[in-house]
Amino acid sequence: MQQAGQHSGPAQETNRTAELDNLGILDMQQDVMQEQDLNLAQMEQSVASTRVSLFAACHALCRPFKR
Repeated sequence: MQQAGQHSGPAQETNRTAELDNLGILDMQQDVMQEQDLNLAQMEQSVASTRVSLFAACHALCRPFKR
């Protein structure tokens, strides 16, 4: 039985990689990683903004109960 992340053989070609040589695949990989980094940065901003909003809402809701 295979574990997650394990492959039974060589990686399969895709339409994106079939025509590429090693340098082309490296360039494509770097482009994908750069796009992932950008998406991660946007997600981090969204999470930080949501966190601030939730803390503000919690503070506003808990304030009437303080004596």
